[in-house]
Amino acid sequence: VMPEVEVTLANDGSSGVLFMCQRTSKSDSLYTLLPNSTYRFSFTHLAFPMRWCFLYINPEAYGFFWAYTVRSRCTKCFWSITKHASLYRGDKGRWERQKLFTPPRFYID
Repeated sequence: VMPEVEVTLANDGSSGVLFMCQRTSKSDSLYTLLPNSTYRFSFTHLAFPMRWCFLYINPEAYGFFWAYTVRSRCTKCFWSITKHASLYRGDKGRWERQKLFTPPRFYID
């Protein structure tokens, strides 16, 4: 039986952030995640699943991040978004800040 993976994005900041996540109901456009709110999606873990999300926190902080990879080592992955994105690593008992990345020549207005 393949496990179900659950990913939660939590906006722990003081203003809304824009986001979209691959292969979810929020993959066709940017959506607003209001302060103190969450967005959750789940999928069945098959082979080597990877899921990316895009965040626009402010004009200096935006880009893609891997919301789930096998290296995440979680079945309930919890992301806290403030001025940056951080994944709670239950296997290590701590938060790890993740760098947002943008492809070359990627621009957003």
